[in-house]
Amino acid sequence: MKVNTAIFTKRRFLRGLVRWIIAAFFAAQVVIAIPRSQDAIAPLLIAPNLTYTDKMYIQWGDLFVLLDFIRRQTPPDAIILMKDDQRPQFDQYFLFPRRVIYGDANALRDNPQVQYLLIARDYPQFPVSGTRIMLDDTHGLYRLQR
Repeated sequence: MKVNTAIFTKRRFLRGLVRWIIAAFFAAQVVIAIPRSQDAIAPLLIAPNLTYTDKMYIQWGDLFVLLDFIRRQTPPDAIILMKDDQRPQFDQYFLFPRRVIYGDANALRDNPQVQYLLIARDYPQFPVSGTRIMLDDTHGLYRLQR
């Protein structure tokens, strides 16, 4: 029985080439990821005794300040109407177990169970009746009165 060594050698070469390409892609990702992860954790390494709030502020900035304010001002079973700003995973993570609904006046009308409404620079753009709880001049909450 005669074995075609050319086909065997070609397959062996292709397998080795594929392995090399995969290893090169992996190495490139590691080279890119290491500096980025070092930049993300550098402030935490400088001051390892920071509080949770300080660490989260370093990582998320003013977004964390606003969501932490909302978390502290609302009960765990609250339902909050917020502007849809393409970051639902952050809102839901920081505000859990509170329920977050995104939308405008239509969402408020369609969801009568909403108890709180986010106040931001350009939101809400519809009339709201409730008690204002302010974080600063432009951000806060309405505790809705229905």
